[in-house]
Amino acid sequence: MDKRAELLAPCGNFDCVKAAVNAGADAVYLGGRSFGARAYAANFDNEQLQQVCDLCHSFGVKVYVTVNTLYKDEEFRELLPFINDLYVMGVDGLIMQDLGAIKMVRTFWPDLPVHASTQLTANSLDDVKEFEAMGLKTAVLSRELSLQEIRHISANTGMRIEVFIHGALCVSYSGQCLISSVLGSRSGNRGKCAQNCRLSYELMQEKNIIAEGHLLSTKDICTLPLLPELIKAGVASLKIEGRMKSPEYVAGVTGIYRKYLDLCYSSQPYKIDPEDVLELEQLFNRGAFSKGYLQTHSGFTMMCPTHPKHWGVPAGEVISYDRKNQNALIRFDKAMVPGDGIEIRTKDEDGTGSYLNKAYCEGQKASVNIQGDIRPKQAVYRTYDKRLMDKLKGAYETITRKVPLDAVMLIRSGEPAELTFHSDEFSAHVSGAVQTAAQNQPLSAESVSAQIGKLGNTIYKARSIRVDLEDGLYLNKSDLNTLKNNAAELLRKTTINSFKRASGKIKPDTNIKEKSAGEKTLSVLVCKGEQFEAALLSPSVSMIYLDLVCFPMENLKEICTKAHEKHKKIAVRLPRIWREYIRENVAERFEECLRSEIDGFLISNSGHYHAVKDSGKSFYLDFTGNVLNSRSFAFWKERGVESVALSVEMSRDEINALPDHSCTEILAYGYIPLMVTHQCPIGNYAGRKYDHIHCEKYGHSQLYSLRCGKESFRLETDCKNCLCTITTSRPLDIREDLENFKVKIFRLNLTHENFEKTEQILKKYEQILDGDNSEKPAAPNIYDKMIL
Repeated sequence: MDKRAELLAPCGNFDCVKAAVNAGADAVYLGGRSFGARAYAANFDNEQLQQVCDLCHSFGVKVYVTVNTLYKDEEFRELLPFINDLYVMGVDGLIMQDLGAIKMVRTFWPDLPVHASTQLTANSLDDVKEFEAMGLKTAVLSRELSLQEIRHISANTGMRIEVFIHGALCVSYSGQCLISSVLGSRSGNRGKCAQNCRLSYELMQEKNIIAEGHLLSTKDICTLPLLPELIKAGVASLKIEGRMKSPEYVAGVTGIYRKYLDLCYSSQPYKIDPEDVLELEQLFNRGAFSKGYLQTHSGFTMMCPTHPKHWGVPAGEVISYDRKNQNALIRFDKAMVPGDGIEIRTKDEDGTGSYLNKAYCEGQKASVNIQGDIRPKQAVYRTYDKRLMDKLKGAYETITRKVPLDAVMLIRSGEPAELTFHSDEFSAHVSGAVQTAAQNQPLSAESVSAQIGKLGNTIYKARSIRVDLEDGLYLNKSDLNTLKNNAAELLRKTTINSFKRASGKIKPDTNIKEKSAGEKTLSVLVCKGEQFEAALLSPSVSMIYLDLVCFPMENLKEICTKAHEKHKKIAVRLPRIWREYIRENVAERFEECLRSEIDGFLISNSGHYHAVKDSGKSFYLDFTGNVLNSRSFAFWKERGVESVALSVEMSRDEINALPDHSCTEILAYGYIPLMVTHQCPIGNYAGRKYDHIHCEKYGHSQLYSLRCGKESFRLETDCKNCLCTITTSRPLDIREDLENFKVKIFRLNLTHENFEKTEQILKKYEQILDGDNSEKPAAPNIYDKMIL
């Protein structure tokens, strides 16, 4: 490989930046005080961001800033000046999700690299090809992809490919999770995820509890064993997760991955020291690690249902417990020191813990004061390793990393001494005192070289030193030191300033011309033939969407004929996840659709758009495309979409504030999809799914759900593609509120409804569109809420 893969470290505060730099990161990613997907990290104000850029750039470390949330229209007033500030201070790239905002960055700051965030759900070559056409530089792939898929994408694009290599693993496809916003009005797409997936759930079959625990909680990933394979697959950036983690975590994890990434490029055999894995586990793990999806499609082995927090490492066992005095007799399997934190797993899932105030040898028994429901033979874990934390704290308090340079010293009679420092990319030239004739001991090339090489008080280390010296001359050490220090400081400033830019030119925002909705109509997504037949009979339905995966399309020509005779359009909804294996599974149906008389396709993402934009068919954007503002709306309109379904994370007021409603659509009826996951709770906890693609419940017809407290969620499975969609237990139904929306089209998403139920729902919506609004509220309305 011509270029080494980049090691990318997370930073939630300035100590984390120092930790990452000192541990050998090639790049860091971090967020400002606003607009990042980790709103609850400490993050950085603009002054701190400039300090981060200066520090990192002086060491040759790149800085990527996360501006990777979805934005509301009023937020662009602050967002665009903030991006201009980032541009001026010299950040190396922006990590972004909002397509409207990306378009503006590419327009106003065309030389500022933009990375497609994992929140854009890039899981296919089609996605990456479209990002490449948009001028983006890096694609952060979905965590669910296999090595084979990563290799295929990397080999067929000019974009830099970035993958996560260590840390927390979202159970849902990133960018496709609404559970936090729907349940708690905190949007994961806007950086405020409430971590609902780490809560305790019950898997229900009808009214029977099949399994209980933290059923959606995944283990963290560790890909040390697969680093050589990732490099061979063409990955350009290896990303460590953890912007909410401590500086010690950043220092430890980055340092270990630096060690093994360097080993990959050496001539030494690639062998992992178990002590390094143990250190990673001590820093943070949830029931040990998995390798993620790189070699495993999904399954129970990737889950941690018993305890969703840090496990630590096994350290001993309870021998007995004195309840009266609350003393546990513990046999330690490891040497322990004062300050170590221990935890004993009890019936209370959070366990009970204590800190040690004495040192204990391996095998020693100790009486520890600790309160809880403690019993003999319970495992004892060390959750805090005092010695390790002290070592890692020392690793970032003082930066010891050095930048290699080459020095050239020129000393000529009667001329100022000259010193030039060359780093790999930059140089600095200084001149100083005029030397004199030596009275006693003249300078030697060796003594000059030795003095110039003493760079300990700078960020540099000498790689080579060349001295061009005339005989019989003298220059005192202080003059040499002054030259050396001036050259080092000039090189540092030259390096830092080379990244800074002149302000970009932000043009006044061009408002979309106001357009009204006109006559309002219905669109219907159908999964069954009887739903289609009912939709045909409704005079208010203008569009029928057929689900490509589950709708029976044996008579597609007849279906199109029937719909067109009724003056209704037909479009086919593509699978929300568009990975290569899924596309192969639907290839025959998709090709048939391309040849058919359907009017177009219902798409969700850039990959879909890339697949159908040259088909000659129309296309319509689904609400899962995450359009939250007028800029994203305009982005898709410019690409020719016939209608744009708005995100369910918009409130009624935000929807109505959009200037153009000539082709807006919203979900009016249907079960709201909360997350799309390969970790199907049915397969993992009822179907004995370990690491193979299909479980024992493949093609099941039972009704399963998840229950969390008083909340219940439906599980909709696509067994052929091994996908599970977790939805609300009750359908959204806003029929009593239709007159309060300015949108053009109201969508009805049908799943299990039969002909009679479909007909009933349609008639109620028809009545309201005809002006009869005597309905009482049917169900909670998500559009009533302002989602943060």
